[in-house]
Amino acid sequence: MAPPCRQHREVQYNLTSIFNNYFRQNKKRCISIFEDQLDIDEDGYVLPDVKIYCYNNSKNIPLMVIEVLSPATRERDLGVKMEKYAKLGIKEYWIVTWETLSIDVYLLSDDIG
Repeated sequence: MAPPCRQHREVQYNLTSIFNNYFRQNKKRCISIFEDQLDIDEDGYVLPDVKIYCYNNSKNIPLMVIEVLSPATRERDLGVKMEKYAKLGIKEYWIVTWETLSIDVYLLSDDIG
């Protein structure tokens, strides 16, 4: 797979910075992490663009995951990864499309997971 383009990396960096600044200013016990592996199960892992952990979360899974879409990963981000995140119980999943300046937010229902 080709490395992400410059705009993709800038969006990742900016989102991480924005969230971490917000957490710091509002004394939230959360952290935003840029491109860190997330173990899904014994068979593998995924590499989300941005993960957000909050320290009051009793599970060792991110509260939120963000994927920045690119043509090479679009199908995987909207299909396989979305399903895996839901099965893990990740409550919020953002899809950021930098070309159209849009963000789609998916929230996990309490009935699923």
